[in-house]
Amino acid sequence: MNVDRIIPLELPILPVVYCLLVDCEKGGVGKSTYARVLAQWLIDKQLDKQVIGIDCDRSNQNFEDYYRNAIPMQHAFFTEDSRQSWQADNLLETALEYQAHIIADLPAQTYRSQLNYFLNGGLRAARQRRVQFVKFFMCACYYSAEQFINSLNAFRNETAHDLVLNEGLCESFSFLDDYEEFQTALAQQPFPIISMPEISYREREIINAFRLTYAEAIESEHLTITGQQRVVDFLMDSYEQLDRLELFDREK
Repeated sequence: MNVDRIIPLELPILPVVYCLLVDCEKGGVGKSTYARVLAQWLIDKQLDKQVIGIDCDRSNQNFEDYYRNAIPMQHAFFTEDSRQSWQADNLLETALEYQAHIIADLPAQTYRSQLNYFLNGGLRAARQRRVQFVKFFMCACYYSAEQFINSLNAFRNETAHDLVLNEGLCESFSFLDDYEEFQTALAQQPFPIISMPEISYREREIINAFRLTYAEAIESEHLTITGQQRVVDFLMDSYEQLDRLELFDREK
């Protein structure tokens, strides 16, 4: 798979604020890790608007555990129970109340719950108020690629999609070349494909053990100078790809 498919995201609206959703129906594909990359990216960009994190996992709030002291953190939860769908409303409410960019770490197995929320008012309310949802969809196997296509088909006209290949969990994404539905979707309406580079084992283990933000990691006494540089290199590689999406070049 040719990963050099980084093109500017095509947006349905010109947004006032963004709500960046890190998603995948499958667990263990690096969603929380990439939510932290996005958080550090926006912090380091020093945007005019505030950045707020929303952890959507009821039981395993890894995103909040690492970044609660770096950015304000809140919660929103998806459910298939239509009587409880309001529990996800905080995504949009927080963006509008604080005029803030949102980074939301979504748990696994919430596709049906997302349909319940987004297609029953969530997307229309966001469009009317110029809040743009953008999905960073993690991919580490064929199954996660299938789920990406499902999400793309369900939300494409309202929600921008970006496929993120997790190089730390999958050595080759050549299976995408033979995935006919994926290639058809890519040809009909191109979407960006970026990668999350692999971070070295020791640095990852220390970051996880001490619940460090990436900013803390590059100054941590628990890492060697070379280890700190490896974290910097990981971030710079990630940032370079994210910047090429030109998200905030179009912010109004």
